[in-house]
Amino acid sequence: MEWRIVGKVDPGHAYDISGLNVVFALSSIGLFVTTVWMIWHDYSREWKGYQREFIRLERQTAERQLEEAQASLDPAELQRLEEQLAAADTALAQNQQGIDEREARREQLRDERYLADVEERELKSVYDSKKFYYEEGEHAPPGKGVSGEELEELERQFFPARDRRIALDYEIAQLDRELREIRAERTTIEAERRSLTERIDLIRRRLSTIQPSFPNFFRNLPLVDFIDPSIEIRQVLVQNVTEDLNFIQVPRVDRCMTCHLGIDNPDYSDAPQPFRTHPALELYLSSESPHPIDNFGCTGCHGGRGRATTFNRVTHTPRNDAQRAEWEETYDWVEDHHWDQPMYPADFSQSGCLKCHSDTVNVPRADDFNRGRAFYEKAGCWGCHNTRGFEERRKVGPDLAHVVSKTTPEWAARWVKNPKSFKPSTFMPRFWNLENNLDAEVGARNDTEVAAIVAYVFGKSESIEYGPVPNGDAARGRGLVESVGCLGCHITDEAEAAQVPLQRRHGPSLAGLGSKVSREFLFNWVKNPKHYWPDTFMPNLRLTDQEAADVTSYLMALRNPEFESQLVPQADRAALDEIALEFLRTRLPDQLAQERLASMPAEEKLTYSGENLIRRYGCFGCHEISGFENAQKIGVDLSDWGSKMVTRLDFGYIDIDHTRRAWLGQKLNEPRSFDRGKVKLPAEKLRMPYFGFSEEQVDDVARNILAQVRDEFPLEAVKRLDAAEAVAERGRRIIHEFNCKGCHIIDGEGGAIYETIEDPGMRPPNLNTQGLKTKADWLFHFLKEPSTVRFWLNVRMPTFQFADDQANTLVRAFMAMENADPFQTDDQPVDPELLSQGQALTARLRCEQCHIPSAAGTMSASQLAPSFRLSPDRLRPEWIARWLADPQAIAPGTQMPQFWPVDNDGKVITPVPEYLGGDPMRQMEAIAAYLVRYGR
Repeated sequence: MEWRIVGKVDPGHAYDISGLNVVFALSSIGLFVTTVWMIWHDYSREWKGYQREFIRLERQTAERQLEEAQASLDPAELQRLEEQLAAADTALAQNQQGIDEREARREQLRDERYLADVEERELKSVYDSKKFYYEEGEHAPPGKGVSGEELEELERQFFPARDRRIALDYEIAQLDRELREIRAERTTIEAERRSLTERIDLIRRRLSTIQPSFPNFFRNLPLVDFIDPSIEIRQVLVQNVTEDLNFIQVPRVDRCMTCHLGIDNPDYSDAPQPFRTHPALELYLSSESPHPIDNFGCTGCHGGRGRATTFNRVTHTPRNDAQRAEWEETYDWVEDHHWDQPMYPADFSQSGCLKCHSDTVNVPRADDFNRGRAFYEKAGCWGCHNTRGFEERRKVGPDLAHVVSKTTPEWAARWVKNPKSFKPSTFMPRFWNLENNLDAEVGARNDTEVAAIVAYVFGKSESIEYGPVPNGDAARGRGLVESVGCLGCHITDEAEAAQVPLQRRHGPSLAGLGSKVSREFLFNWVKNPKHYWPDTFMPNLRLTDQEAADVTSYLMALRNPEFESQLVPQADRAALDEIALEFLRTRLPDQLAQERLASMPAEEKLTYSGENLIRRYGCFGCHEISGFENAQKIGVDLSDWGSKMVTRLDFGYIDIDHTRRAWLGQKLNEPRSFDRGKVKLPAEKLRMPYFGFSEEQVDDVARNILAQVRDEFPLEAVKRLDAAEAVAERGRRIIHEFNCKGCHIIDGEGGAIYETIEDPGMRPPNLNTQGLKTKADWLFHFLKEPSTVRFWLNVRMPTFQFADDQANTLVRAFMAMENADPFQTDDQPVDPELLSQGQALTARLRCEQCHIPSAAGTMSASQLAPSFRLSPDRLRPEWIARWLADPQAIAPGTQMPQFWPVDNDGKVITPVPEYLGGDPMRQMEAIAAYLVRYGR
């Protein structure tokens, strides 16, 4: 058979080669485009843009600093140094031949020294070996023994070789010294010139590394930026801290500084974000601070996703709606619901302090957090909610065991129904007529519940028998209230509440008090508060019967007629049956519950319902109530609420952001709103009361709740109190509980009563350096039984009836704050001449003109000072010397003059050079030694 080829030759392929070439071409182009896009996408990362912008900012900053440095340079001084340098170079040129000869000789000697050193080392190795075997003697292995002659021969070779090396070292050192002396003048001038231009040179070198250049451009290009890029991820591995990622504990890595590039550089304190310097570098981030960034990172305090490098993924949280709108427009910001611990808003950043400072009363320099924690405590949130750090506190509300001897059931019913109608500043919340139990919707049930609770409390209350109350003068009583110290803890006008420090709201407002309490109760209360309530923090001002009667007359005149005119909530029979049956059904079958209800007298129904309503609403969380001594708190545990996942929060039908902060804000502003749109039985309804917080107060409470997290920092990161600090903190707890800062400045804070006293000389003393100032024994007895120190003051140091352990804790705390020895005495013998000079100096400086034992003449309070008669028992000599050196440093504003000022050179000047050779330190020491032995 014969084959013929007609037309195109068929190669026998199962596919079209031409079509396949097209596919390959298109896919190659697609792969190329994709690769280019991938490289470009990686190159144009958000954080890289920030770093390029920061390099421009850094360049501008360096150029500005260079201009400032050049402007501050003294041209005349620089020219002088240049001329001296030129003169020194000329002198060196003239002596160049001698320098060259010495340098050539030095190089020759160095070569010889090298050979001598080699020879010495070789001989020494042989000598040391032979010496060892010679010392071993008969214990040496066969054939290894060394004779004395052989060792002597080695010594004759080794020691001369060592001497040659030493001689060469000495000659080289001599030549080096001569060369340094020849060049000394030029070296000194060069060092002075370098010191003058050092800052300029440093800035120029820094500029050279960030100026636009091909090397700087090339090393940041795609595919080569792995070599030595200047634009790169910056991060810190936080030591010994892990985080949970999908149930795996991984090391915590923070990359925040990838964008926050100027965070630890003080040069960028005014730069725009994200380049601005972190506030208070002496406290945060710097290596010298207590919180170095390498140990703490960023997310440990601020929260957020530390490994992320984009604005949205790090979970920034806006502080308000305006910032939220700005971020949505600028960054396309959206809430990230997939990260359990989003970043705190900027104004909540101090919430992170609690992780490491849980055992301190006040966190230093965390004013927002301290204010929030104090407000949380005053509001009594922890009465219903377990909260870490509040486990052993006394209940915030008054004991109701004897309330029948304090007020009337009618007042109590009006008060319980709506506390703020009587006292707008009260922390007592409102439980009724809220969104889920409005009077218009529940009828008489609210009044019935109020009446039932009041009936139970008063029924369980035990009365106290009071004697007759003397007549008093209200005008004198007002003067006493405004002068003896009551205003350190109380206000008398509700209009003041929003303006006064929280210390002045330590006790309840006295406004309208006459409408609340009986005259007999009030008289006995101001005479001795612990007679009514043993655990009260209210101190005893040691008022006489007449003073107490005057105060009683004034306070009883403070009435609230509008509140008195309100209708008293009464129990409705049908509503009472409904409430009582509701509680009976929780324990009994319906038929038995109905039968039990029918057999109960009206009074029993009332008290039975009141007892169960108190249990439902948790009144015992703030008050001691008979029958509820062991009752458990009714609220959710808040000890780790800040770590609660957002998905576990019930947002109900409320249209708010799904964030912890938004949920808390809604809960604190409208606590029952989450029942909106739901059908619930009374027992199922939300019970949290309405506190009437302002927006700032809502933030304060939320800040403290969000601080309660599960995060565990390693022991080396957590603030560990040493023995002295622990003692000081125990004392600060007592100071806080008894509101000592209401009258005194302690740790630089407090003195709230100062705003009510115009004359600075009439204010309670500043207790700065108290632990170094007073002797432990005197301070202990003073705290137990206060005595008169400043006789001219109207404000009285009250009797707090401290137990011995409380007084001892306070004494030790004051001493620990100043690192003072509580057992130090001044019984050591003193040179009689020093005492004599101290007495003469005291007279010469006329110290007793102000330090007088009693009232005298027309001197103002600011000019008066404690009598020297108290000094031996009261003061420490080292404090007296420190006080004399600089009174203003201890008590700013004091009228005590500084007799020994410091001049501009830091030298202490004496006003009496004729004493003790004009030595200021010896003069102050002499006065201190005399005063602690005054009158002895």
